[in-house]
Amino acid sequence: MSRSKGNVVLLSTLVEQGIDPMALRYLLLTAHYRSKINLTDESITAAQNGLNNLRDDLAELLAVEPAVTRDTDTWSQEARRVRDAFHTAINDDLDLPTALSITREVARNNRISPAERVRLLLDFDRVLGLRLDSIKPKARRALSDELLELVRQRDEARAAREALQKNDYRSASAHAARAASAAPQNPDFWFLYAYAARLAGQFSESVDAYNR
Repeated sequence: MSRSKGNVVLLSTLVEQGIDPMALRYLLLTAHYRSKINLTDESITAAQNGLNNLRDDLAELLAVEPAVTRDTDTWSQEARRVRDAFHTAINDDLDLPTALSITREVARNNRISPAERVRLLLDFDRVLGLRLDSIKPKARRALSDELLELVRQRDEARAAREALQKNDYRSASAHAARAASAAPQNPDFWFLYAYAARLAGQFSESVDAYNR
């Protein structure tokens, strides 16, 4: 791109075409600073879509954790792993494409809590400069009673699995029993209950659950 070749595109021209300036920055982040990049309608549109998806993911996370604490240095093991990977990419000759890829993956990494994902995204954006700190929480939609019940069932099952990891078998059995009773047609919940009950020494309950 040069004036002599007549293919210079001004940022103001992109704005007039309805392109977000941050989309151009997003596009530039997808290529290493030592390599060339082609600015085409397709590439800038793809960058705009990628940026919109990242913003939407963050807005949804903020709706779940609107009062997230952002000034703590305490991280879970998975969050530390991802954070170290991001720093490794940045320190590797400013490998921004990899850093951006890690950022996109963090937004949907269910092994990290929503609160930590928000903190990670805002932390990474101090390097990426996509102004993610300006994103507002997505408006919450009212959930039906049926959907709320499904959420409660999954929460009980998740609590049971977490208790199993801590060797708290009685607690795991109690959580699994509530999940299975609330969703008697779900064989996964009954298997979880049977397994937890057996570890808790509740053999008759375990047998009954296995036979469901």
